[in-house]
Amino acid sequence: MGRDDELRFEIDMVLYDGDGNVHAVLDTKYKLPDKAANPDVSQVVTYAQAKDCRRALLVYPAPLPQPLDVQMHQLHLRSLTFAVDGDLETAGQQLLTELINDRS
Repeated sequence: MGRDDELRFEIDMVLYDGDGNVHAVLDTKYKLPDKAANPDVSQVVTYAQAKDCRRALLVYPAPLPQPLDVQMHQLHLRSLTFAVDGDLETAGQQLLTELINDRS
């Protein structure tokens, strides 16, 4: 809870377009599951709803064996990768490329 008992979220990252509109919310995870866990999905969906956003992304340190890519009404939910076990600059560029190409 925030000040005066208002609900407050700590969103890892919010991407805005050139007009200041929210493009996507991202939540980073530091675990290597086989697939996205329900609590992780619920968390990032809640962030997207709080920001009135149509894209929610879960970012993992390695590709998931069962990647997430689903449409839930108006919300597109995906898993992406930011590899932390190699060159971080390269990993960042790969993530950026995926984000730029995300036109859902």
